[in-house]
Amino acid sequence: MAQQQKQKKSFSVHDFQNIKPKTYAQEQAFHVFDDFDVITLLGAPGTGKSFISFYLALKETLKENTPYNKVIVIRSTVPSREQGFLKGDLEEKEGPYFEYLDDLANDMFKYKSNNLRNLKQIGMVKCLSSSFLRSVTFDDAIIICEEAQNYTFQELNTIITRTGVNSKILFVGDTNQNDLIYKKNDQSGFYQFFDILKKMKTHTSIKFRTEDIVRSGVVRDYIEAGIEMGYF
Repeated sequence: MAQQQKQKKSFSVHDFQNIKPKTYAQEQAFHVFDDFDVITLLGAPGTGKSFISFYLALKETLKENTPYNKVIVIRSTVPSREQGFLKGDLEEKEGPYFEYLDDLANDMFKYKSNNLRNLKQIGMVKCLSSSFLRSVTFDDAIIICEEAQNYTFQELNTIITRTGVNSKILFVGDTNQNDLIYKKNDQSGFYQFFDILKKMKTHTSIKFRTEDIVRSGVVRDYIEAGIEMGYF
């Protein structure tokens, strides 16, 4: 722990770009982050859900006297289509599912030296597959469960019950993008899981809508057209 704290000093909250919310939903996410232990960020693609959750988690972890010392990012390694056998060891197979974090880190830090590789090397960021979480407890951590719609109820149950002392957990997703339709025996358990979360006093949810899309006008136009035609 002492070694991690020493290495952690190579990063600072002052290393971040001046990042502010661009939409109402983003502003709400910033506002509730400190007040709840379980947060769901749900809605359309391109609204900045992943960026905001990773940014807020990292920045909180870098604060002085914070109870958190690491950010855990969990993803289900469910492909959007069948790909067959992938070469390499487990880390190499799962690597593509976490590549987006490199871009997020590059966009939020002022200096290229403050990249994801360095954050992982000092133990501030850990990337895990949902397939290997049994008997694990995450203490003093901010946990980000990405693509929450791509989990069965049993997986979501396993993830939230890994939450340990002094920990916070965020569920990020878009219920219109469900990759479990490509698996024969599994179905998303998110709606059932979300019903439970809504009864929890420690939980709050932020809904991101088409007006919150900041990725590009093309994405917003596409999503709006799809909604109008009943595809989303």
